[in-house]
Amino acid sequence: MRKFKRMIQVILISVLILCILIHFLPVRLEAIAYGNNYKTYIYYKYVGEVVSLYADNHKEYRGVSAQTLSNYKISYKGRRMYLDLELKVTKDDKNLDTITGEFVGKRIWIGVFSWKER
Repeated sequence: MRKFKRMIQVILISVLILCILIHFLPVRLEAIAYGNNYKTYIYYKYVGEVVSLYADNHKEYRGVSAQTLSNYKISYKGRRMYLDLELKVTKDDKNLDTITGEFVGKRIWIGVFSWKER
């Protein structure tokens, strides 16, 4: 019975250590695993979230939408991902401006980021 309890403890501690290691992995290692399409994957997964984040933070704009796919830049360093995205914003009914939204995502888990404006 003692050996069984000890084995369960070792397994639980190992799983906990593995979860902590996965949490603190840099984005670069995840990007290597995804291959060349990682930046496109991140764009498609989070473009709606960052656009709504921008709209929530800037209530003076009536409409906010993302530009075409070619108008974004993604880079990463450590656990952080940086997304520069061209946004179309409408301040009045007639004025349509193009601005650059800058966002920082902190890697929480595999493919999961918490975003905020830079």
